[in-house]
Amino acid sequence: TYANVQKWTKKVDIFEKKFLVVPINQNLHWCVAIICNANLLLSASQDQEVGLAEETPCILILDSLGGERNARKYSKILREYLKHEWKSRKVAAIEKDGPTSATTDEDIDALISADTMPHRVPKLPQQYNSYDCGVYLLE
Repeated sequence: TYANVQKWTKKVDIFEKKFLVVPINQNLHWCVAIICNANLLLSASQDQEVGLAEETPCILILDSLGGERNARKYSKILREYLKHEWKSRKVAAIEKDGPTSATTDEDIDALISADTMPHRVPKLPQQYNSYDCGVYLLE
């Protein structure tokens, strides 16, 4: 749950970062997600289409076992985390600075969604066994 990890970024505004590297371990398998351009969420949401700007927010899933299903699951979990983080850290600051559309649950859901922050699964080397994921993670 968000409450379990909320303190991890207590002194860091993750929405000021261009890249967030997130190691993922599930069932003894390691992969990594990279949240790209979270710092551009507000400006990207003002564009009419994802991809209109040269740099758009997205989530890269780097998994040496591949699998679109896991990529969708991981990116959904990460988007939910980002929504909680936005509510916890950004809403009060935004409301203090003046009215904006990114303070209600509905607006935050629209700001951080599969449409505004899609996941990507780049082509990368695949492991052929059940134990080399750490090597591929470091590659």
